[in-house]
Amino acid sequence: MKKGAYAKQVVRRSELQISVELWYTIIISRISLPVKPHFSILLRFFRSLLALFVEVQYANIKRKGRSPALEHGAQQLLEQLQNNPVIAAVGNEEELLLALESDCRVIFLLMGNLLDIGDLTGRVHESGKLCVIHLDLIEGFSSKEIAVDAISRMTGAAGIISTRGALIKRAKQIGLAAVQRGFMLDSRSLASFEQQIAQSKPDFVEILPGLLPKVIAQLQARIEIPIIAGGFIHEKEDVIAALQAGALAVSASSPKIWSM
Repeated sequence: MKKGAYAKQVVRRSELQISVELWYTIIISRISLPVKPHFSILLRFFRSLLALFVEVQYANIKRKGRSPALEHGAQQLLEQLQNNPVIAAVGNEEELLLALESDCRVIFLLMGNLLDIGDLTGRVHESGKLCVIHLDLIEGFSSKEIAVDAISRMTGAAGIISTRGALIKRAKQIGLAAVQRGFMLDSRSLASFEQQIAQSKPDFVEILPGLLPKVIAQLQARIEIPIIAGGFIHEKEDVIAALQAGALAVSASSPKIWSM
């Protein structure tokens, strides 16, 4: 939000409240004294209706004041992955240093805690890359929805990764790219994952392991959500197989994949 935007919102809300009082006064003045008692209930209802209008208008003002970067997190991520479908998944400092120097446009941050996540994300942003945080792996955050709001305010990340549907829903509500991760162990886990994403409606899904081209193809045929293949992606052939099966992108922790 731009500097001074909050102050402008307060002023506009006050102006709306004054308008309510003005309308109420005008109506009262136009009703003759003997009739006023008979209309007291109706007038109170009308005043409440106008007050509700104030709140709706104020909510619209607040929504319009949100950062464009937060409004379009999913679109930003999609555009970057269309330019380069390889995502650097980093879990330690050494991997992060290599990822920052790589050709990858997106970094999945699988490391950090409540105290250093802001600095880690800042380093990714300084390198000109998008940062998506695996919220389930960040120490110090709860599994409740408020953690999504906290990570957004503390880091300005483009999105989050999580296995939890409630966090995915909250991420979408506040404009973050929402990546839901699922582990494909057997046909039951695939069916269960489909049910989960039908409820949470993520922007992207990440399936692990990524060396399952048949599963990727099956899932891609059933859903309209972009698929990211992750886990055990170590060779160029693994990347090609996943993309040919229908994945939008692959996430890999192997630095040699990042420079393909």
